[in-house]
Amino acid sequence: MPTDAKPGIPGFDPSVEGQRYDYEAALEHMRKAGYPYDPATGKGGWPHPIDYPLYDQGLLVFTAQLLQQDLAKIGLRIELKLVSWPAFLALQERPSGAALSQGNWGMDYPDPSSFFDPLFTTRAIGPEGGHNSAFYSNPRFDHLVAEAHREDRPERRRALYAEADAILCDEAPWAFAYSYHFYDVHQPYVRGRLTHPVWIVDVTSTWLDRAERSIAQVLGAGLR
Repeated sequence: MPTDAKPGIPGFDPSVEGQRYDYEAALEHMRKAGYPYDPATGKGGWPHPIDYPLYDQGLLVFTAQLLQQDLAKIGLRIELKLVSWPAFLALQERPSGAALSQGNWGMDYPDPSSFFDPLFTTRAIGPEGGHNSAFYSNPRFDHLVAEAHREDRPERRRALYAEADAILCDEAPWAFAYSYHFYDVHQPYVRGRLTHPVWIVDVTSTWLDRAERSIAQVLGAGLR
Protein backbone atom coordinates (compact mmCIF):
# COMPACT_ATOMS: atom_id res chain seq x y z
CA MET A 1 0.00 0.00 0.00
CA PRO A 2 1.36 3.44 -0.82
CA THR A 3 0.20 5.34 2.25
CA ASP A 4 -0.83 4.40 5.76
CA ALA A 5 0.12 0.80 4.99
CA LYS A 6 -0.21 -1.21 8.20
CA PRO A 7 -0.52 -4.82 9.32
CA GLY A 8 -4.17 -5.77 9.57
CA ILE A 9 -5.16 -3.99 6.37
CA PRO A 10 -5.87 -6.25 3.38
CA GLY A 11 -3.01 -6.02 0.90
CA PHE A 12 -0.29 -5.26 3.44
CA ASP A 13 2.98 -6.91 2.43
CA PRO A 14 6.07 -6.24 4.59
CA SER A 15 8.36 -7.41 1.79
CA VAL A 16 7.34 -4.57 -0.55
CA GLU A 17 10.00 -1.87 -0.63
CA GLY A 18 7.90 0.84 -2.25
CA GLN A 19 9.53 4.19 -2.84
CA ARG A 20 12.98 4.81 -1.43
CA TYR A 21 15.46 7.64 -0.96
CA ASP A 22 18.06 7.61 -3.75
CA TYR A 23 19.91 10.89 -4.18
CA GLU A 24 21.99 9.83 -7.17
CA ALA A 25 18.91 8.52 -8.98
CA ALA A 26 17.12 11.82 -8.32
CA LEU A 27 20.01 13.79 -9.85
CA GLU A 28 19.95 11.45 -12.84
CA HIS A 29 16.22 12.01 -13.30
CA MET A 30 16.84 15.76 -13.33
CA ARG A 31 19.54 15.30 -15.97
CA LYS A 32 17.29 13.15 -18.16
CA ALA A 33 14.52 15.72 -17.83
CA GLY A 34 16.88 18.35 -19.29
CA TYR A 35 17.57 20.21 -16.04
CA PRO A 36 20.88 18.86 -14.72
CA TYR A 37 21.95 20.14 -11.31
CA ASP A 38 25.51 20.40 -9.96
CA PRO A 39 25.53 19.97 -6.15
CA ALA A 40 29.11 21.29 -5.94
CA THR A 41 28.27 24.69 -7.45
CA GLY A 42 24.52 24.84 -6.82
CA LYS A 43 23.96 25.68 -10.46
CA GLY A 44 21.35 24.22 -12.76
CA GLY A 45 18.07 22.53 -11.98
CA TRP A 46 14.62 23.91 -12.65
CA PRO A 47 15.09 27.61 -13.55
CA HIS A 48 12.07 29.02 -11.68
CA PRO A 49 10.88 28.94 -8.06
CA ILE A 50 7.95 26.57 -7.44
CA ASP A 51 5.10 27.81 -5.24
CA TYR A 52 4.23 25.30 -2.52
CA PRO A 53 0.89 26.16 -0.87
CA LEU A 54 0.18 24.88 2.62
CA TYR A 55 -2.14 25.74 5.47
CA ASP A 56 -1.11 26.50 9.03
CA GLN A 57 -0.98 23.13 10.76
CA GLY A 58 2.17 22.40 12.73
CA LEU A 59 3.24 19.11 11.15
CA LEU A 60 2.59 20.32 7.60
CA VAL A 61 4.71 23.42 8.13
CA PHE A 62 7.58 21.46 9.69
CA THR A 63 7.65 18.81 6.98
CA ALA A 64 7.38 21.46 4.25
CA GLN A 65 10.61 23.02 5.48
CA LEU A 66 12.35 19.64 5.37
CA LEU A 67 11.00 19.05 1.86
CA GLN A 68 12.24 22.47 0.81
CA GLN A 69 15.77 21.60 1.95
CA ASP A 70 15.74 18.15 0.31
CA LEU A 71 14.45 19.34 -3.07
CA ALA A 72 16.98 22.17 -3.18
CA LYS A 73 19.69 19.47 -3.26
CA ILE A 74 18.54 18.39 -6.72
CA GLY A 75 17.79 21.84 -8.10
CA LEU A 76 14.09 22.20 -7.29
CA ARG A 77 13.61 25.41 -5.33
CA ILE A 78 10.21 25.68 -3.68
CA GLU A 79 8.72 28.74 -2.02
CA LEU A 80 6.34 28.08 0.86
CA LYS A 81 3.04 29.94 0.56
CA LEU A 82 0.88 29.90 3.69
CA VAL A 83 -2.82 30.12 2.78
CA SER A 84 -6.18 29.41 4.41
CA TRP A 85 -7.65 25.90 4.35
CA PRO A 86 -10.34 26.78 1.72
CA ALA A 87 -7.69 28.44 -0.47
CA PHE A 88 -5.41 25.42 -0.12
CA LEU A 89 -8.14 23.05 -1.30
CA ALA A 90 -9.04 25.32 -4.20
CA LEU A 91 -5.42 25.46 -5.37
CA GLN A 92 -4.73 21.76 -4.86
CA GLU A 93 -7.88 20.44 -6.51
CA ARG A 94 -7.94 22.74 -9.54
CA PRO A 95 -5.98 22.03 -12.76
CA SER A 96 -2.84 24.21 -12.85
CA GLY A 97 -3.67 25.48 -9.35
CA ALA A 98 -0.54 24.10 -7.67
CA ALA A 99 2.44 22.42 -9.29
CA LEU A 100 3.41 20.83 -5.96
CA SER A 101 1.60 20.59 -2.65
CA GLN A 102 1.15 18.56 0.51
CA GLY A 103 -1.25 15.66 0.30
CA ASN A 104 -2.66 13.21 2.81
CA TRP A 105 -5.40 10.63 3.01
CA GLY A 106 -6.95 8.38 5.60
CA MET A 107 -8.70 5.14 4.74
CA ASP A 108 -12.48 5.13 4.91
CA TYR A 109 -12.64 1.33 5.08
CA PRO A 110 -9.95 -1.42 5.31
CA ASP A 111 -9.45 -2.17 1.62
CA PRO A 112 -6.87 -1.01 -0.98
CA SER A 113 -9.64 0.52 -3.10
CA SER A 114 -10.05 3.23 -0.46
CA PHE A 115 -6.70 4.61 -1.63
CA PHE A 116 -6.51 3.73 -5.30
CA ASP A 117 -9.99 4.72 -6.49
CA PRO A 118 -10.42 8.27 -5.15
CA LEU A 119 -6.79 9.40 -5.41
CA PHE A 120 -5.34 7.98 -8.61
CA THR A 121 -7.95 6.78 -11.11
CA THR A 122 -8.71 8.86 -14.19
CA ARG A 123 -12.42 9.07 -13.33
CA ALA A 124 -11.50 10.77 -10.03
CA ILE A 125 -10.18 13.79 -11.93
CA GLY A 126 -12.57 16.74 -11.91
CA PRO A 127 -12.52 20.41 -12.89
CA GLU A 128 -13.18 21.42 -9.28
CA GLY A 129 -12.96 19.50 -6.03
CA GLY A 130 -11.62 16.20 -7.37
CA HIS A 131 -9.59 14.06 -4.97
CA ASN A 132 -7.12 13.08 -7.71
CA SER A 133 -5.16 16.27 -7.01
CA ALA A 134 -2.13 14.99 -8.95
CA PHE A 135 -4.39 14.72 -12.04
CA TYR A 136 -2.73 11.37 -12.62
CA SER A 137 -4.04 9.18 -15.44
CA ASN A 138 -2.70 5.78 -16.45
CA PRO A 139 -4.89 3.40 -18.50
CA ARG A 140 -3.07 0.32 -17.21
CA PHE A 141 -3.57 1.42 -13.62
CA ASP A 142 -7.27 2.14 -14.28
CA HIS A 143 -7.69 -1.32 -15.78
CA LEU A 144 -6.04 -3.06 -12.81
CA VAL A 145 -8.22 -1.23 -10.29
CA ALA A 146 -11.40 -1.94 -12.26
CA GLU A 147 -10.50 -5.61 -12.60
CA ALA A 148 -9.77 -5.86 -8.87
CA HIS A 149 -13.29 -4.57 -8.18
CA ARG A 150 -14.78 -7.52 -10.05
CA GLU A 151 -12.38 -10.13 -8.70
CA ASP A 152 -13.63 -12.36 -5.87
CA ARG A 153 -10.53 -14.55 -5.54
CA PRO A 154 -8.42 -13.07 -2.71
CA GLU A 155 -5.01 -14.04 -4.11
CA ARG A 156 -5.80 -12.77 -7.60
CA ARG A 157 -7.24 -9.55 -6.20
CA ARG A 158 -4.15 -9.05 -4.06
CA ALA A 159 -1.92 -9.54 -7.13
CA LEU A 160 -3.87 -6.93 -9.10
CA TYR A 161 -3.52 -4.35 -6.37
CA ALA A 162 0.18 -5.21 -5.94
CA GLU A 163 0.78 -4.42 -9.61
CA ALA A 164 -1.20 -1.19 -9.30
CA ASP A 165 0.84 -0.26 -6.23
CA ALA A 166 4.12 -0.89 -8.10
CA ILE A 167 2.99 1.45 -10.89
CA LEU A 168 2.24 4.23 -8.41
CA CYS A 169 5.53 3.87 -6.59
CA ASP A 170 7.45 3.93 -9.89
CA GLU A 171 5.61 6.77 -11.64
CA ALA A 172 5.22 8.71 -8.38
CA PRO A 173 2.22 11.00 -8.80
CA TRP A 174 2.68 11.23 -5.04
CA ALA A 175 5.94 11.01 -3.12
CA PHE A 176 5.01 8.97 -0.05
CA ALA A 177 7.04 10.74 2.61
CA TYR A 178 5.66 9.67 6.00
CA SER A 179 2.70 8.24 7.89
CA TYR A 180 1.30 8.60 11.38
CA HIS A 181 1.71 6.44 14.48
CA PHE A 182 -1.06 6.58 17.07
CA TYR A 183 -0.77 5.53 20.71
CA ASP A 184 -3.74 4.41 22.77
CA VAL A 185 -3.81 4.99 26.53
CA HIS A 186 -6.71 3.82 28.68
CA GLN A 187 -7.57 2.87 32.24
CA PRO A 188 -7.20 -0.78 33.43
CA TYR A 189 -10.95 -1.09 33.90
CA VAL A 190 -11.55 -0.42 30.19
CA ARG A 191 -11.96 -3.92 28.75
CA GLY A 192 -12.15 -5.21 25.19
CA ARG A 193 -10.43 -2.12 23.79
CA LEU A 194 -8.95 -2.91 20.38
CA THR A 195 -6.90 -0.50 18.29
CA HIS A 196 -8.20 -0.71 14.75
CA PRO A 197 -5.78 0.03 11.87
CA VAL A 198 -8.36 2.25 10.12
CA TRP A 199 -10.96 3.53 12.58
CA ILE A 200 -9.08 5.44 15.26
CA VAL A 201 -12.03 5.44 17.66
CA ASP A 202 -13.75 2.05 17.63
CA VAL A 203 -15.50 1.14 20.87
CA THR A 204 -17.93 -1.44 19.49
CA SER A 205 -16.43 -4.20 21.68
CA THR A 206 -15.43 -2.01 24.64
CA TRP A 207 -16.95 -2.20 28.11
CA LEU A 208 -16.17 -0.86 31.59
CA ASP A 209 -15.39 -3.18 34.47
CA ARG A 210 -15.90 -1.10 37.61
CA ALA A 211 -16.72 -4.01 39.94
CA GLU A 212 -13.19 -4.72 41.15
CA ARG A 213 -12.46 -1.05 41.70
CA SER A 214 -15.75 -0.52 43.59
CA ILE A 215 -15.02 -3.42 45.99
CA ALA A 216 -11.57 -2.02 46.67
CA GLN A 217 -13.06 1.38 47.45
CA VAL A 218 -15.62 -0.16 49.85
CA LEU A 219 -12.98 -2.16 51.67
CA GLY A 220 -10.71 0.82 51.82
CA ALA A 221 -13.47 2.95 53.34
CA GLY A 222 -14.21 0.23 55.97
CA LEU A 223 -10.58 0.05 57.02
CA ARG A 224 -10.50 3.76 57.64
